[in-house]
Amino acid sequence: MQLKVCQFVMMLHRLLGLRGDGLAVYTTNRVWSNSDVYLSKEKYFGNKEYLLGDLAFSASSVMVPAFKKGLNSHLSIERKHFNTNLAKVWIKSEHCIGLIKA
Repeated sequence: MQLKVCQFVMMLHRLLGLRGDGLAVYTTNRVWSNSDVYLSKEKYFGNKEYLLGDLAFSASSVMVPAFKKGLNSHLSIERKHFNTNLAKVWIKSEHCIGLIKA
């Protein structure tokens, strides 16, 4: 599944002609929600399969984004822990993208 994610991210970058961190929050979620992967979830995802996303993504049945802080509120310890672990996965996926680009 990790390779599929790397391929999808690279496709987004190619479609939008972006390099590096060029995906804007709005654009990222808009492209994702209009992608074949999202629109044909049953073709790409089995039971209990999902993607992890950063704050740019909205939650769905196949996308689990990081927790966001509300106005004048703090994240619970559990949610901070989740976001920390999510960031570690994000770093690994960025390394994967670097390997593909090399």
